[in-house]
Amino acid sequence: DEKSGVIYLISRGSVRAYRIADNGEEVNLAILGPKEIVGEISLLDERKCSANVESLQETSVLMLDKSAFVKILNLNPDIAIKLLQTICERVRTTDEYVEEVVSKELKDRVWRALNILANYFPDKDIILSQEELAAIVGATRPRVTEVLDDLQNQGKITLSHRKIHLS
Repeated sequence: DEKSGVIYLISRGSVRAYRIADNGEEVNLAILGPKEIVGEISLLDERKCSANVESLQETSVLMLDKSAFVKILNLNPDIAIKLLQTICERVRTTDEYVEEVVSKELKDRVWRALNILANYFPDKDIILSQEELAAIVGATRPRVTEVLDDLQNQGKITLSHRKIHLS
């Protein structure tokens, strides 16, 4: 619930952006990796942060304060256009996520999330708890555990402590 006067560029690793709903549940917003930014909304609209962010693995970021970022945008209009494209892409992704949560089966949501996450982890070894995965797909941990067990029985994944390997 604080304002941010900085923007972060992820140089290595990955993070999960999420919000806490009124009922206390985490609502996943995005998984972000190298060359992606965090903090642009509150930096630009000067309101409180719209999301919480947590690292999913060892992550390095570059931090720019607002004045440095605005100077870069003024000197490089192409970067400003890229920022607008990024924000548009996030709106589209959010729209797709809402549609997916409302209309798709949990097994499809879990499988899609795992395939997206695999891009952010070396060797397709996703280091994530089942609780964190449940928050990402908008489900309970017990239901996600059932789906993961089914995927393991089908030979699509291998499960170990806080790690999911895509076969």
